[in-house]
Amino acid sequence: MKSLSVIIPALNEERYIGDTLRRLAEAVRHLQSSHPCPVQVIVVDNASEDQTAMVARGLGAIVLPEP
Repeated sequence: MKSLSVIIPALNEERYIGDTLRRLAEAVRHLQSSHPCPVQVIVVDNASEDQTAMVARGLGAIVLPEP
């Protein structure tokens, strides 16, 4: 079975990451209606000084810290 990984680099994106992840989730639901496959969303957080990582985790993304 094929799978899809979406990798999003982020630095201090607290204001935007939530909307981005919600829109991505909508696109994934649409894709999976015709092509079911496992999807993982990874946010690479480049030492943000805001709540980027917390927001991303709260929306189900895997967060990888990158100093």
